[in-house]
Amino acid sequence: MAVHNTVSNTAAAQDAEALLDACVALRRELVGYEREVRRMRNRVLKGKPNPAPEVVPGLVAARHRFNECFDQLEQCRRRWRTTYFQLQIDSGKSLGAIAREWGLSRQLVSRLMNGQAAESTQRA
Repeated sequence: MAVHNTVSNTAAAQDAEALLDACVALRRELVGYEREVRRMRNRVLKGKPNPAPEVVPGLVAARHRFNECFDQLEQCRRRWRTTYFQLQIDSGKSLGAIAREWGLSRQLVSRLMNGQAAESTQRA
């Protein structure tokens, strides 16, 4: 059985705050990406499917920024989820109960928590 580190409510709140910040950043980048895609669509609708060379880099840059923000959101989401799971474990909840509550398999919850323990060991 893996050794689990205990976490505090403060750590869970900090992870939740990081997740919220990542959501805001992704939303902002999504709006920018949507704007660029709409511009390209409008060019096609006007019969100009071949964009000017200066138009494409804006779309590509917007896509890269969006992808980076999405990746950051996923990292924050995973960190928050495992931190929250650890709070539940610390309060006496079983991996099976956590899995049922979240609609996941017990094996996945176990793997996530073992991954968190390994990650914590590597950081130290």
